[in-house]
Amino acid sequence: MTTPGRRPKQHKDAVDDLVLLEEINEKKIVDTLSNRYNTDLIYTNIGPVLIAINPFKLIVGNYTDAKIREYKGKKSYELAPHVFALASEAYSNMISYRENQCIIITGESGSVTHIFYRMI
Repeated sequence: MTTPGRRPKQHKDAVDDLVLLEEINEKKIVDTLSNRYNTDLIYTNIGPVLIAINPFKLIVGNYTDAKIREYKGKKSYELAPHVFALASEAYSNMISYRENQCIIITGESGSVTHIFYRMI
């Protein structure tokens, strides 16, 4: 059982953030991403970068109002990696530091999208 606000302990190779791998090499990174993908964990951090792997299916409960509330106001390290954690942290930083934030989204096609949070 997990205490609210606390993350469960993980196997050494089942990390949410790839920088926490005991051994960092291409095989470990690919294996970790593959294992997470196979259990519908499509988001993985690598430091401040969020990696998202397209599941090519709907993952029930991943984009609900309850999930948004779960991540609202939390630091990225408090919960499992998710796009809502990234958005919440960017918004919090914008409010706290009164600085604009930018999120860069790249895709397979090489296109880049910028999402700006601007102070008004």
